[in-house]
Amino acid sequence: MNKEIYDFANTIKNIKNIGFTYREAKDIYEYYVTRLQNIFLFNEVFEFDNDYTTNATDCYNTFVKFCVENKVDVPTQTAFGINMSKFAKKIRTNSGYIYNVKIKENRRI
Repeated sequence: MNKEIYDFANTIKNIKNIGFTYREAKDIYEYYVTRLQNIFLFNEVFEFDNDYTTNATDCYNTFVKFCVENKVDVPTQTAFGINMSKFAKKIRTNSGYIYNVKIKENRRI
């Protein structure tokens, strides 16, 4: 059996043993795996910095470029915004939205 499949099955089993149904255990597992993937992907592109802000459109365009280069599914702008708001503060300005992140130097467009 593939190690990843075994680990997945074992993790689901461990969550079920706590008292959740199979469906609940699977949902919990998928939620945390997706969240970890998002954290990893965002960490590859951005530095989180409360003293620095970047235009939301620039953030999205840079992230799209990263996803295309790395053959990762490109999120919609709405999905990106929802996920980004989980990691960075979103601020509305007269000229649009900004996030308290800095695009990593090697990722600039």
